[in-house]
Amino acid sequence: MKKANGFSKWVCLLLFLTTLASAQNEHAFYWSSSTGMVDMGTLGGNSSYALQINDKGEAVGWSYLADNVTTHAFTWTLAGGIVDAGTLPGGCCSQGQGINSLGNLTGNAIRSDGYQSPFYWSGGRW
Repeated sequence: MKKANGFSKWVCLLLFLTTLASAQNEHAFYWSSSTGMVDMGTLGGNSSYALQINDKGEAVGWSYLADNVTTHAFTWTLAGGIVDAGTLPGGCCSQGQGINSLGNLTGNAIRSDGYQSPFYWSGGRW
């Protein structure tokens, strides 16, 4: 068996560390001077990502579900916590990207035919 050279040892170490880094949990958070940092949580998976917050403190983003593959858009408030916005009818995945002052969401989702589509979500309805 051939002994590994210095370069291949570093490559193996970097690949190992990359795997460890990608397995880390990442949670969206909210911060204000009155509350400090507040973890927004997830929808059951390891990670969540908040992308926008409106003037009422309502946030939008996306989170992995428990399988850590499927993503769903979410809304979040300090009082109500994280709420799953679901997906387009028959679709598998969604990602919330914008929220207005009325709490309406925009983003993208995978439709039932497998194609990606923009969405608008208002009051719990697609």
